[in-house]
Amino acid sequence: MVGFFLPTHYKIEKSIQIEATASALNYWLFDLNNWPTWQVFQMLSPDLNFVFGEKTKGVGAFLAWQGPYQTGELTFSKVDERNIQFNVLFNDEHLAFGNLNIEPIMLKSDVTKQLVNWSLEGEINTPIFAGYLALFHNIVLSSALETGLKNLQAQAEINAPQSTSNLNELTL
Repeated sequence: MVGFFLPTHYKIEKSIQIEATASALNYWLFDLNNWPTWQVFQMLSPDLNFVFGEKTKGVGAFLAWQGPYQTGELTFSKVDERNIQFNVLFNDEHLAFGNLNIEPIMLKSDVTKQLVNWSLEGEINTPIFAGYLALFHNIVLSSALETGLKNLQAQAEINAPQSTSNLNELTL
């Protein structure tokens, strides 16, 4: 009975400071080919298979995954030089909306830091279980976003990108 009274909406927001240039972060964030490197999807389910769309950068970039217990699709819906908005479809039934934002942090001239903000929100509409599933999503996705940001931080601070992406490529 309690499930009927639990909220069915969830919103998760996480942030991290990363000592890297914006172009170094762009390498990891703005190309979906690089997301499996820092995301936690495979850590949570090592049997996931990733399928990349024809386009992996800019509006319309697409990444799908399939595993024994979950499927998903992620599509970039809006991209500019410091922001990515995206839609995620979980298990062909639940749509979530996400945002990744990079904000420069002004420090001494020789130190470059960026604040990366990541949010994900959605509404669960499964009858009877919606409140429980929203609570579950809050717990699991909160941890996934936090771990993903820490992985991104490690990649950006330790592994220099192989090449810096041209911003014009990112917004096509």
